[in-house]
Amino acid sequence: MGNQELSQSPPLLANIQFLVASSFKDESRLLRGQALKDTQNWMQGKSLSDLDYQFLAASIECERREVQTALEAARAKEVEARLEQEKKMARLQRFLLIAVCIGLLISCCLSIGSFILYQQALRSASQARNGEIRAFVSSSEGLFASNRRWDAFMNTFANLRVLT
Repeated sequence: MGNQELSQSPPLLANIQFLVASSFKDESRLLRGQALKDTQNWMQGKSLSDLDYQFLAASIECERREVQTALEAARAKEVEARLEQEKKMARLQRFLLIAVCIGLLISCCLSIGSFILYQQALRSASQARNGEIRAFVSSSEGLFASNRRWDAFMNTFANLRVLT
C-alpha cells in the first residue's frame, strides 16, 4: 500500500469503488477481522482521503454490528438455555407437588380409615361390655329365681368388682 492513499491498493480500490457504486449499502466487500485490524494499524499516522476514511468507517461499523449481532445471538442462546432449564424445574416442581398432594390424600384416607376402625373397635368393646353385663344380670336373675338369693347377691357383688 502506498504512503498516502488506501484507495490506491488495487484490491481495495475495487472494493471502495463497489461500495461507492452501491451508495454504501452493499457491505459484502468491506474489510473484516484481521484485514481490518491490519489496515487500521497501517493507517496510523497517515493522511488518507475522505473516501478512504468513509470506507474504513463503514468497515469498522459493519464489524461492530457483526460483533454486536454475535453477542446478542449468544445472549439469546443463553436466555433460551435458562428458559429451558426453568421449564424443566417447573415440570419437576409440578411433579413433586402432585406427588405431595397424592401422599397427603393417601395420608388423609388412611387417617379417616383408622378413625373409623377405632370407632368400630370402641363400639365393639362397648357391645362386649354390655353383653358381659347382661350375662352377669341374667346369671344373677337366674340364681335369684331359683331361690339362691345369697348366691345371686355374691354373684352380683363379684361381677361389680370385675366390671369396675
